Amino acid sequence: MMTPNAPDSRPLVLHVIPSLGIGGAERFVIELCDRLPWHGFRTKLLVLFGDGPLRTDVRMRNIRWSQVAPSIHTNRFTFVRHLERKIFTDIDRRPAIVHTHLFGADFWTLMARALHAPERLFSEQGVPYPRFLSTAHNIDHEDSVIRHAVRRFSVHGYERIVSVSDAVREYAIKNLGASPRRVMTIDGMSFLDAPPRPPVPFHDPPRFVTVARLVPQKGIETALRALANVPPPWQYTILGGGVLERDLKELAESLGIASRVRFMGASLRSPEILEESDVFLFPSRWEGLGSAVIEAASIGLPALVSDIPALRSVFPESSRLPVDDPEAWTKAIRALLRTPDRVQASAQALMPGIRSRFHPDTIVRQYAEVYRELLGGA
Repeated sequence: MMTPNAPDSRPLVLHVIPSLGIGGAERFVIELCDRLPWHGFRTKLLVLFGDGPLRTDVRMRNIRWSQVAPSIHTNRFTFVRHLERKIFTDIDRRPAIVHTHLFGADFWTLMARALHAPERLFSEQGVPYPRFLSTAHNIDHEDSVIRHAVRRFSVHGYERIVSVSDAVREYAIKNLGASPRRVMTIDGMSFLDAPPRPPVPFHDPPRFVTVARLVPQKGIETALRALANVPPPWQYTILGGGVLERDLKELAESLGIASRVRFMGASLRSPEILEESDVFLFPSRWEGLGSAVIEAASIGLPALVSDIPALRSVFPESSRLPVDDPEAWTKAIRALLRTPDRVQASAQALMPGIRSRFHPDTIVRQYAEVYRELLGGA
């Protein structure tokens, strides 16, 4: 036990992330920062540009955090200098591990390390130096040529790349050129801290729901086109915002289903809305993990999902449907509505395994083991 005012000798893990927006990676980092102290590590969160809606959650959990720059428009050299100072300046409080998340944090952290390299070479001989680790949260098929090249450069700067699924691991190795020896898989997390739903009858009319950013990757138009051929009545709620919102609203209008489709925007009410829904639709074209539908399944909500690599080890074949195939989705939705009891039973059987596999405590424990390995078993 530490005596009062004694320095805390536990290794410090510094998590670096671009912002505190509402996203799976951001919530993932908050859970790590909150739970790692129970596994022998101190934590601090470093936010690159501004903060975001999850700032309140960070403060409520009493997570130490700081901000590098007030805006993404900050002069880049000034920004990198500030980041370098945040990571390296105070030798006595320097992190043992720097753990980055998402593209911006991966790249700019390496730039800060490069800026610090001369000082390390000439004046810090023998001074402990952080170990560098990154979590790969997604598959980025929509990268520009330049962004993809920068991402390929960045993966070589980290001692360990942790992928949130085997699909992301394969992408990091085959598409980004990461060394297989450096890349490992630790599942992502389910963040929905809610009790299991009992197998209740479907509402009248049935309620479908999707939680996703409104971007091409998510394939929302497949769900809209599929539902257009499902006889009413039914309701479809879409939680999330993005560049395709206007196009998707126009598509719903042209399909004649706009009165049954609700666009709710990005919202922190997703747990409440999931609880009130009957079936989760997840028509993504690709995913690193698919945390939104995993959360839904973790409370026993029936789901139809795209047949993509990230979800094949999570959902049975009967729940997986072809990508970009509205006819197949229509057929599956109609069959589901004819046999709701069977669908509910399947969701209930799937739920315990998902809750255990993706529970934050399970994942944080595995990260603590990786940190200890990087620090030589300390």
